[in-house]
Amino acid sequence: MSDETTAESGKKFAASLPRIAVNLAHMALLSLAIRDLRKRPDDEINGNKRLWYGIVFIQLIGPIAYFTIGRKREAAALPTPAPDVEMVDTARLAEA
Repeated sequence: MSDETTAESGKKFAASLPRIAVNLAHMALLSLAIRDLRKRPDDEINGNKRLWYGIVFIQLIGPIAYFTIGRKREAAALPTPAPDVEMVDTARLAEA
């Protein structure tokens, strides 16, 4: 192989890296969405579960739509109030 051919193949590979990254992200999101759909009960999904199975296969947009629109929001846990804490005088403790 000549140096020109190696340089050209390196440029082609570098140009394809964004496409590879997008495809990897899509595959990861797709597998997470399908796993979530399988485990999540029907009453925790907005709409028809079968419909969402079809939507998640749309390139990159489908899984993102499922995670943002398809799942019902869990009720936010109310913050627990801080317990009443007695203030301690540290200066008095240092003298003791």
